[in-house]
Amino acid sequence: MVTAAKLYRAVVLRSAALQGLRCDRGAMAPGHPADRLARSICWLGGTAFFVSTISVLLWPFYAGAYDPFLFPSLSAAAALGGCAAALLLSYPALSRPWRRRAGRWAAAFAATVALVNALAHAGGFTISPWLLMPLGTISLTLLLAAAVGLLNSRQLALAALSQLAAWLGFLLALFVFTGYLYGQEILFHLGAYRPVALPVAVSGLLVAVGTILAEPVYGPTRRIRSQTTGGKVLWRLSVPTIVLPVAILWLVYQGEAQGWYNHIFAFSLASVLLIVAIAALLIRQAALMDQAEIAARAQRRQLARTVADYEQLVESVADSAIYMLDARGDITSWNRGAQAMSGYRPAEVLGVPFSRFCSAGVLATDPVRLLDQARRDGHAVSEGWCRKRNGRAYYVLTGMTALRDDDGSVRGFAVVTRDITDRREAEQAVRESERRLELAVEAAELYLWQYDPASDEFRQEERIEIALGYAPGELGHSLEWWLGFVHPEDYQRDYPLWRAFLRGETAFFLAEFRIRHKQGQWRWLQSRAKVTEWGEQGTPAKVMGVMLDITERKEAELTLRATEAKLQLAANISGLGVWEWNRQTDEIYFSPEWRRQLGCNEQDLPNRMDAWLSRLHPDDRERVIERLRRCRWGPEPPFELEYRIRHRDGAYRWIALRGLGIIDETTGSVIRVTGTAVDVTERKRHEQRIRHESQRDKLTGLLNRVLLDEFAGPLLATARRNGGRIAVLFVDMDRFKPINDTYGHDAGDAVLKEVAQRLSDSVRRGDLVGRIGGDEFVVVLSQVQTDEDIAKVAQHCVDNLALPYRFGAHELYTSSSVGISVYPRDGQDIDALITCADRAMYIAKKSGRNRFRFFTEQANQALEDTLKLRRSIHEAIDRRELALFYQPVVDLDVGKLLGVEALLRWPGSGLAPDVFLPVAEKAELMPALGAWVMKEACRQQGVWRKQGMPAFPVSVNLSVAELQTPQVMERLQESLRANGLAPGDLQLEVNESAVIQAPPEVRQTLAAVRATGVKIVLDRAGPASLDQLGDLPVDILKVDRALIRRLGDDVGSLAVADALSAFATARQLELIAEGVETAEVAERLRQRHWHRSQGFHFGKPMPPSEFEQWVAQRAA
Repeated sequence: MVTAAKLYRAVVLRSAALQGLRCDRGAMAPGHPADRLARSICWLGGTAFFVSTISVLLWPFYAGAYDPFLFPSLSAAAALGGCAAALLLSYPALSRPWRRRAGRWAAAFAATVALVNALAHAGGFTISPWLLMPLGTISLTLLLAAAVGLLNSRQLALAALSQLAAWLGFLLALFVFTGYLYGQEILFHLGAYRPVALPVAVSGLLVAVGTILAEPVYGPTRRIRSQTTGGKVLWRLSVPTIVLPVAILWLVYQGEAQGWYNHIFAFSLASVLLIVAIAALLIRQAALMDQAEIAARAQRRQLARTVADYEQLVESVADSAIYMLDARGDITSWNRGAQAMSGYRPAEVLGVPFSRFCSAGVLATDPVRLLDQARRDGHAVSEGWCRKRNGRAYYVLTGMTALRDDDGSVRGFAVVTRDITDRREAEQAVRESERRLELAVEAAELYLWQYDPASDEFRQEERIEIALGYAPGELGHSLEWWLGFVHPEDYQRDYPLWRAFLRGETAFFLAEFRIRHKQGQWRWLQSRAKVTEWGEQGTPAKVMGVMLDITERKEAELTLRATEAKLQLAANISGLGVWEWNRQTDEIYFSPEWRRQLGCNEQDLPNRMDAWLSRLHPDDRERVIERLRRCRWGPEPPFELEYRIRHRDGAYRWIALRGLGIIDETTGSVIRVTGTAVDVTERKRHEQRIRHESQRDKLTGLLNRVLLDEFAGPLLATARRNGGRIAVLFVDMDRFKPINDTYGHDAGDAVLKEVAQRLSDSVRRGDLVGRIGGDEFVVVLSQVQTDEDIAKVAQHCVDNLALPYRFGAHELYTSSSVGISVYPRDGQDIDALITCADRAMYIAKKSGRNRFRFFTEQANQALEDTLKLRRSIHEAIDRRELALFYQPVVDLDVGKLLGVEALLRWPGSGLAPDVFLPVAEKAELMPALGAWVMKEACRQQGVWRKQGMPAFPVSVNLSVAELQTPQVMERLQESLRANGLAPGDLQLEVNESAVIQAPPEVRQTLAAVRATGVKIVLDRAGPASLDQLGDLPVDILKVDRALIRRLGDDVGSLAVADALSAFATARQLELIAEGVETAEVAERLRQRHWHRSQGFHFGKPMPPSEFEQWVAQRAA
């Protein structure tokens, strides 16, 4: 297996090669001796130039003693000074762009001076020796000017030429300088030319050496500065190679000059000394090279260990794929992590082109392009999907680095790939979470904002600007701007909270305030904020927050408070108390109205269940506890209880309690029970009185109609069984009303009590005496034989009742009219007998009062007339003579049609509804009549729907008798189904008084009808029965027309209307004002926010065709 550690070996080798390349080109550490020497030589050359220049300037003072060996000519000093200045300005370590340009100009100046002197020599001009430079100086100056001028050239050929010129100048200067060392005038007697002055030779030598060492990257001398072994050896040998021969030869020359030995001995000595010096240098260099070799071997061993460690390290990397490519892009190595990541073994991928292996969209960047980018830039990175050997996709991050040879050419690539699928999925999850959060923020209509306390910069979303009526970017971005638009009251309340939040006194900021819209109105905002970044001093550095437009909620709260006030008024009117029992804590809440009912405060009745149970009547306690225990598992329908509880004064009060269990959706159990309570003590007392009155008349103590019928039944049965006779006397007091009107009801009551007593005294013990009306009495005489016997009793009653009545100091007079019917001649049951006796009583009154009359044919004829009317009603139903007229119910605010009431009429009969309907009701024709009305109203509604008229419900009147028929539900559903109507298209109206007095079965029927979706309208609703409406299954209250008509001039009626409105709002009932006949009444209702109205002011009852015209006119 090819080891993946070759990657690190390549990296190490690459680093070494690059380091060698740098050394080969002269790169060196800042402390290299050559660098320090070069700097010193530059400054020495500058110093020599300065000294030469000074000597020239001083020459006029020594004109008679001019020495061409010691003093250079003026032009030579200027040219050499230019070369020295050019070197100082152009030296790379000291150079800046402007200095390099100045150096080139200085070198050009030196070359120009030298060329001018050369032309002077060529032309044969005779010039003063202190001014014109000799030919040797010209040559030296031109070489040094060329070397310095080409010093910073970036072309290798020009740099080499600079080095060559510097070496030639160095050799020329050294040649001159050596001659001076031997005391010979070198280049002095060459034709007419003068010698090169000693300062010129020294300055030229220094400038040449400085130029050679100044640019080591290019040129022949770059090896001197190299950090390689050869460069180090060359550097160590360069100086001795130059200095030792000169010094040895100079010493030998001096000995020969002193006469110590001849020139043969001197030559031999010089040779021996040179050999010894060179041998010493070589031995020294060999020792140094041995030390370097030992150190190199140690470094190679350390490098081998490092490489081995890297090999183990790379092999141990299992979560990253590390592999190598050759220059063509073929895979040359494949580590264990690459095999684990991709599933490919090395044998399957070695030698395979990287582009082929990663083709077909494996990487986000094209593989060929990735290789090109790495060749061009040295490094390339790409992300994308890969597919494993088993076909599973995974997401990778690939980094590719180009490996280069010494000449800069690419010899391969190092590639590292990491599986970042989890990271990418996490990033995608974060982006998705951010997206969902953004969508949630937008869906929740939240507005994000950010505040920087240091800069007072306030940044908000564009959506909040749009919500406040501004264009995006139109609002300012400072907190001061926002505070300027906050309502002053809210600013005074919330700004201290904001400052406390910025001081770190609170963890969160929460406030609700008003801010001015661009159009001037106020919008309610709720703002929440939290510090997300803290500064070094513990102060907030960044605050993030959200805003929510709560204007609609605030408006709803205002409406709710107004509704609650009305509900509280309604609760106070109706005496409703509210309670709530927490089953988990066993605490119970009592509203103030509840406590008021019991006369208790919080100390008298704590919010504990046991405190409440302790006040229950002992006979009711177990029953109440058992019912509450059943409120455990839901759902369960609302329940009702009536029980007695002890008042603060010690008396027991009757309470009607209604409750409903609140379900915990997680457990399905009841966690709270809430409901209402109302004091029904007076109702209980009333019921008790009713029970008593159901047996006896309250005023007189006589039998009432119910008990009279009950007791008369056995008498009739006995007479029927024995063939006997029974007489019924119907007694009505004459001119009784004037007594009430003149002397008051107390006098009337006293007279009625006396009448009851006199009647009781006028009959036998076995006879019955009852009171069935205000001044109407019935006497049942059992076991009578003849009409004469009956007449005697009747006359006795008339006579007794005509006697004066004493009331205080007054004597009151009245009489009676008595009608008599006899069983079995005039009727077979007590109702028929009473009816016949009633008809006979009217005959007696018409005959002059204070007398009695038997039921006769004349009375029978009157009864026949009634029966005839009944038959006519039957026939009218069969012949469809009856018709429905429709009266609209309209919206008071906009006049929109909201519904119609179907009213029964008998066209052509001349009879008003209040004439024939009572007869029909007594004849028990209302069920059949009501069935026809419901069917006809639904039929007409269906016709209107097909004609495209606007949708509105039709209201139909039902009597209690109709609601007691078993077929009422079936008829209702059939009528709706046959005409394609929904339950909401029909409403049923019932009379308030009739329903309240009706048996429980009627309420059950109404509840069943209401459950189908048909709304129930309670007709002639008034304030007197509000306490009895809580149990009725109704949706709409139609207020009595008598109350509505008085709204125009009766302040009390307005108060009652407001109370009814509050009650309806509390019970979520709709209100219809019936009998609105004037615009004044309509305006009064509109001012009190009554929305539905019915009456002649808007439209009278109309037949269908006329009603359709009315609707069309309204629509136009």
